Amino acid sequence: MAMTRETFGQLMTPVHRRLFFKQYNELPEQFTKIFAVEDMVQKMETTQRMGGFGYWGENTEGAPINEDEMHEGPTISYEAKRYDKGYNLTWELIQDDLYNVFKGKGKGGTAQNLGTGLRATIERSAAEVLNQSFTTIGYDGLPLIADAHPLTDTLLTNDNKGTGAFSDTRS
Repeated sequence: MAMTRETFGQLMTPVHRRLFFKQYNELPEQFTKIFAVEDMVQKMETTQRMGGFGYWGENTEGAPINEDEMHEGPTISYEAKRYDKGYNLTWELIQDDLYNVFKGKGKGGTAQNLGTGLRATIERSAAEVLNQSFTTIGYDGLPLIADAHPLTDTLLTNDNKGTGAFSDTRS
């Protein structure tokens, strides 16, 4: 349903864009505390994974250094997703938009709701990685929360499962 001059006349003040970003920034980003975030420049990008080095070996003075090798791992592909949100306006409302409310400025719920919705969408998308970490299969054929991720160029796996009990006390 289109928004009209009659239903949105109170929004005709010049602070729409400021309110959008004020609301968007009201809660600090959480996903950047968990994930490394990089900008994509193409719709599809790939990353070449590299195998890592194993545990360090003990050594003695004068003995040859313990050497290791790194090898190529699997290639991972990322595809950008597009998100948007808009609203439908009448021609008359745009003509009476003296303060550019619907061109990115103005006071009222429209800008704030769009800002809140964008922040919630970003945080929800990032949280899904953790919410699905026991079930969604990753690039190595296992979920993120698995205790036997395969190592490159070997039949060995990386066991990252903790062995101690969880506790809220410090030792």
